[in-house]
Amino acid sequence: MFFKSKYRPNVAINSLFDQAGVYFIKRPAGRDLNQQLQAYVRELMRSGLIREVGIVLDKSALVPYLSVRSNLFIQGRVHDLDLLPREMRNDVHFLEEKAADLGELQRIYVEFFRSVLSGKRYVLMTDVLAKLSSPEGRQMLEVFRHCVRQLGVSLILFTSDATLLRDNPQSSLQTPPPLTVDSKQQELN
Repeated sequence: MFFKSKYRPNVAINSLFDQAGVYFIKRPAGRDLNQQLQAYVRELMRSGLIREVGIVLDKSALVPYLSVRSNLFIQGRVHDLDLLPREMRNDVHFLEEKAADLGELQRIYVEFFRSVLSGKRYVLMTDVLAKLSSPEGRQMLEVFRHCVRQLGVSLILFTSDATLLRDNPQSSLQTPPPLTVDSKQQELN
């Protein structure tokens, strides 16, 4: 083999995120969020855990000329559309709409559910709530909370909303923790 694998079998996702739910991490100011996300992605790649984590960024990762349904299935496996909220799975027009025609809120939903439908156990999301109105953000959080409880997924959401962090002290972190840890050390704790 020409390249030496950097896979680290003794690494696991931080046990802080083991319980299915929505976790809020205070968004670092300015450029720090991109640096933090890049550090998380590099560590996931090195550890081989990238297959377990979906990532929703500020910019669209949808293929613009494909339909919503095709974007949901882009991971290549057969998916169960019954996992989608009823409004989404029963809206044939929405499922056949081109991704390029989606609004910001719709794009975020599609990227989140693409991760969930492809079997990701964790979803890492940038400060997408900052782009939404308060009612849209509350509605989205309610949908996400219901989904993660039902499916056993952990959503790790960066946010700049101080009220959200204050109102959810049990699942809020003021500084980004390490996303991965040594699994042997974690078992000892």
